[in-house]
Amino acid sequence: MIIVADASVLVGELLRDRGRDLILHPRVQLVVAEHQWSEVEHELERRLSIMESRGRITPERRNVLEGAVQHLVDVQGIEVIPRSAYEQFEEAARRRVPRDPNDWAPVALAMASTLAS
Repeated sequence: MIIVADASVLVGELLRDRGRDLILHPRVQLVVAEHQWSEVEHELERRLSIMESRGRITPERRNVLEGAVQHLVDVQGIEVIPRSAYEQFEEAARRRVPRDPNDWAPVALAMASTLAS
């Protein structure tokens, strides 16, 4: 099953044990648009910093979480899809998300993935 992840949803799931377990499921192929991957990295760093500064996690736990996320990307295959694979759907995707046109990339990627399967 291919799951196209929005940046904010992906960050939330990467920070949860249950979310990382879902990503590790052998039947799940998680993809994220290149257009949003830098947002994922930025937001993940921001949230981990906040959690650590508020004492919700220790520096050691933060390192473990960062390592777990890196493992998911490097080994388990959160796949960052290049913009060229979905950019032809940008206009149609923007029409489908009129409330937040900046969220067009995962919609376009989902449209492209549907055609590819």
